[in-house]
Amino acid sequence: MIRSFLWLTVLSLSLIWLPATVKAQITEPEIITQFTSQIEIKQDASLAITETIHYTTTQQHHGIFRYLPVKKETDNGTQRYRISIQKIVDEKGQSYPYESSTEDDNLTLKIGDAETTFTGNKTYILHYTIDNALDHYEDYDELYWDITGEGWNFPIQKAEVTVISPQASIVETRCFTGYYGSSAQDCETRSQETSQTTITTTQQQRSQENFTVAVKLAQPNSLVFPDKWEKLGVDWYLWPLFFMLPMPALIMLWIWWSRGRDFVSLSPHVLIESKEAGKKLRGVFQFFQAPFVYEPFTELSPAQIEAISQEKITPQALVAEIIDLARQKFLKIIPQEKKQLLWKSTEYRFAKLKASKGLSEHQTYLLDSLFGTKEEVTLKDLKGSFYKHLPTWQNKVWESVTKEGYFVTSPTATKQKYFLVAALLVGLGWADVVLLESRLLTAVPWTVLAMIPITTLAFLVPPFLPQKTVEGWRVQQKARGLKNTIQRGKWREEIKEKNLFIEEVFPFAVAFGVVNKLAQDLDDIGQKPPEYVGNQAFAAGQLSSFTNSLVQSTSSSLTYNPSSGSGSGSSGFSGGGGFSGGGGGGGGGGSW
Repeated sequence: MIRSFLWLTVLSLSLIWLPATVKAQITEPEIITQFTSQIEIKQDASLAITETIHYTTTQQHHGIFRYLPVKKETDNGTQRYRISIQKIVDEKGQSYPYESSTEDDNLTLKIGDAETTFTGNKTYILHYTIDNALDHYEDYDELYWDITGEGWNFPIQKAEVTVISPQASIVETRCFTGYYGSSAQDCETRSQETSQTTITTTQQQRSQENFTVAVKLAQPNSLVFPDKWEKLGVDWYLWPLFFMLPMPALIMLWIWWSRGRDFVSLSPHVLIESKEAGKKLRGVFQFFQAPFVYEPFTELSPAQIEAISQEKITPQALVAEIIDLARQKFLKIIPQEKKQLLWKSTEYRFAKLKASKGLSEHQTYLLDSLFGTKEEVTLKDLKGSFYKHLPTWQNKVWESVTKEGYFVTSPTATKQKYFLVAALLVGLGWADVVLLESRLLTAVPWTVLAMIPITTLAFLVPPFLPQKTVEGWRVQQKARGLKNTIQRGKWREEIKEKNLFIEEVFPFAVAFGVVNKLAQDLDDIGQKPPEYVGNQAFAAGQLSSFTNSLVQSTSSSLTYNPSSGSGSGSSGFSGGGGFSGGGGGGGGGGSW
């Protein structure tokens, strides 16, 4: 009687509990009722994986996401995987449409049709392979793998994995469940043979929980692990791409070597023009002793000298050109001191003395641009308007030094041309980097790091590509010599016509930036500054401050443009025994 009562009680409780359980399962909006994985360990230590996901939903969805990690952190650093998707089908073998992308260190598979939705049951069967998946230790090899992954947004009722290892005997298995870091083992090994084992969960996995297995493989075995290059994903067809990486810099350096080095004379005397002496390309480490030059340039203006010797035209050269026009009595520089509340300021006016007849083309353009139809202008008049004439004036200077045979080709055109060439080569180089990085399994993007100095070097070359002729090289050496002479004060003892020398060399001293030294030497010998630098007499010691003020005021005013301001782990069998989420693989998924 008592036994019958007990059975009746159990039956009643079962009838009460069962509908509640069924109801909970039915009302779950999304669930994976069964997640089955078959992992076959290949001889090359890769994995061939087949995942069968039975998915149920009471809501309208297009399909599911599946996230597959492409890396794992180990004691030896980051281990990256190459994942190849073979196919994704249903239980009848019909293919599902899917899209794949890599983001946040996951291969993301978006499975389903964007044009249709469904409710109810779907079965997704994924076939894919993973290279470089096993861990190799001194005494054993191991598959330490997250089966489901902790990235699912809904529960998994049951998960099971079968590991097939024909090349290495299975000697031990472990499994872990729960949230990341958990050491819970709500799972069991259902069967184990030397070449195959099946492990199943015993509790439903909640959202964000994982199922991890560790399978120890005996040594010795027939597994052939990839070498270090194969582990990095370096296949034979990638080697040409590696050799192509430095090409942008190497090609630009070759262009400089063949077309950028200046021609120099074979004559031992820099100042002596001798066409019979022949010429050659300047050596990479060939340097020349700057000669002392005691005569100013008569055929070239300060801006031309700077363009030839420095391959640039600065605002300081522009001021030196204006001072040279004053020396030739085409204009007059008139400083005017104005008293402010606590200090004095100097304003400058330019007075036109005569027309530009006899001047070179670039100096004619400069004079006409300064005055226009006026006979007198101030720097305030020119500020904010003269800058429009600067590019044309600079181009005329470059054209003059090219036309007169100091450069093989136009320096500006040469730089523009080879900046475009460098940009094209660098673009191809970065395309090469993208191809390599898409295949390599390195944790650090070494090709990206290598491409940064290569890019920098490629773009550093074009400014050095304008090639001087022998005449241009000779002018460059003379300019160095004249600057050296002024800096050392050699003219004081060795130049008899000091005043004439000073008047003619002063604009070049401004361009060279050595006015301070010239002013000091003038003061030492009691020589007056050139008359054309101002309308008032002052001591030679004041020449430096006057010139610096003139250069600063003039260059800032004439160049002013008003529009321009504005998961980790090592082994599942070491260090405490592993945990859920500690292996490779895994990932997770969701619906869409």
